[in-house]
Parts: sequence; structure tokens; C-alpha cells
Amino acid sequence: ILLIVILLMAMIVTKSKSNQIFKEKSAIDIIDTMNQGIFVNYLTELYKHLGFTVNLPNKDEKNYCDIIVYNRKGKTCIKCYNHETDLSTVDFGTFIKKNNELKRTKFMVITNSFCDEDIKSFLQVKKIEVLERGFLLDSLNKLQEAEDKKKILLKFAK
Repeated sequence: ILLIVILLMAMIVTKSKSNQIFKEKSAIDIIDTMNQGIFVNYLTELYKHLGFTVNLPNKDEKNYCDIIVYNRKGKTCIKCYNHETDLSTVDFGTFIKKNNELKRTKFMVITNSFCDEDIKSFLQVKKIEVLERGFLLDSLNKLQEAEDKKKILLKFAK
């Protein structure tokens, strides 16, 4: 029993530290400095904090997506592009092909920058959702509001 208690305490401490690091990184000016790999990792954590189940893609899936998220509506394959990527130079061919093959899976592109309207329209016609900087700002606001509500509830509980 003591071992189980120790393991549970270690898990709680680890989760608490992870949440603290996530909060510290959850500012748009910090997100704007992230390289591609860190940006993908950040989005993975963001989706977890938003209540999604998140998986990293297997070897085959890595060819067309960076993150796979699940919710009650189903599976979503996400391709992430940080501010360093000019979306007008990206070949979306494999992504579009898989979108056509996997009818029951939603496909999404996320960037911490802005997407040209022509590219956005092109992808939307292919039933690929494009989430830009505004999505990140809205998500950060939702997380902050949830944190504020938690603090208020804790104050009332005292």
C-alpha cells in the first residue's frame, strides 16, 4: 500500500509540474518563438487541456499528420505549421489524398500565423479545416477563464 501511495504522489507531483510548465508556455508571444517540433508538442498539450484524447501518429500516419485527436465526434488528423512555414510553399497533396481516403476522419491544419485566403478556400473546398492564430488566442482565453473559475470556486470553498 505504501508503494502505491508513493507512486500516486509522484504522479500528482509530475502532473502538477507539467501543468505549471504548460501554463508558463501558454502566451502567444512565447508560442511565436517555438520551432516546429516544440510547436507540435505544445499543440498536443493544448488539446489535452481542452479535454481531447491525443495520440501521436504511427509511422504511416506521420506522412500526413502531426497529431491525432479524439473526442465524442470522432478522430481528427492535424497537420501543424509554425510561423516559420510559408503555407503557400506547402504541398498538401498527401494530406488531401488521405482526407479523401479516410472519409470518417476529420482533417485540420493549424498555424500560429495566418493563412492566405486562397489557400484557406482551397483547403476548405477539400473539407480540410484551417485554424489560424485566432484559434490559439481563443483557446488560451478559454483556458485562462477555466483557471479563473477554478480559483473563484476554491475561494468560495474556503
